[in-house]
Amino acid sequence: MPFGVILFAFLGAAAIPEMKVVLQNRKKDIKKAIIIGSLIPIVAYFIFAAITVGVTGMNTTEIATIGLGKVLGQNMILFGNLFAIFAMSTSFLTLALALKWMFHYDYKLNNTLSWALTCIIPLLLFLVGIKSFIKTIGITGAIAGGLEGTLIIAMFMVARKKGDRKPEYQLNRNLFIAILLGLVYIGGIVYTIYNLI
Repeated sequence: MPFGVILFAFLGAAAIPEMKVVLQNRKKDIKKAIIIGSLIPIVAYFIFAAITVGVTGMNTTEIATIGLGKVLGQNMILFGNLFAIFAMSTSFLTLALALKWMFHYDYKLNNTLSWALTCIIPLLLFLVGIKSFIKTIGITGAIAGGLEGTLIIAMFMVARKKGDRKPEYQLNRNLFIAILLGLVYIGGIVYTIYNLI
């Protein structure tokens, strides 16, 4: 089950504080920016997946651009892999910067140690033998994404109850949905760790 891979593909909460800075003079547009920023990847991923499976069918490879290259030629391998590198590197940089800032600003660690802690986990995963691209993304997505999602739900529930400022927009506080989403995230973490053992 590609839970972690799908969750990794949609990790984007780290971009929201940046959105707030960019839209500081248009705070009423933050909700619309979050919705549009979430829908664009969903549509793009759906179109890419439909085209890939439509072209390669049962011969779809773990790294989709390789399978497309086998069918469409060497130019597709070159273009597809360049696109994948740029797409993944921008995602990595966004998440890595958010994590580095957390270590630096929240935990008061120096810049060098913050960068080291940010980069060491992917390196350790590689060194212990997890060299599959999809497996690495799956583990990262399930564990980091699951923890992030669970923490966001908890923060939201507490903020709605004890918050002392008027937010830019509001969502209803629904305990059933919060528990259901939390169980999905925790279940994904447990499932991923179980498959690693």
